[in-house]
Amino acid sequence: MGSTVRNVERGAERLEGIRLATRMLEEIAIKPISTDDGGRSGWGVDDYDGLEELPGTLTESSGESCVLREQVYTRRVAVEPCLLPDLSNGTTSYTGRRIIVVVESPNGWAIELTRCIPLNEVVP
Repeated sequence: MGSTVRNVERGAERLEGIRLATRMLEEIAIKPISTDDGGRSGWGVDDYDGLEELPGTLTESSGESCVLREQVYTRRVAVEPCLLPDLSNGTTSYTGRRIIVVVESPNGWAIELTRCIPLNEVVP
């Protein structure tokens, strides 16, 4: 019985980590590549490169803190250039950005989610 409870708790923790990473990917994917606006709500995709939120500092794009149970995680973002296929002619010269979000738990596991978005185009 104790083993089952621990497995359920671990699963819930990982699901929480996946939700944190997914929310960050979704936040970034709707942004323009770059912008001159201030504050994270006005950031472009490239502004997220190097973002690191340590336990107790996780925030939503609005600037509000994430809920208390999520504050035990660390969240990191990397944004790097990538080449995407141009479906109109079959080449791979279409420039985009690869967004990598890593959420680390205090228990030693990490979740990494990656998404590529084309330059100058928003992908839902």
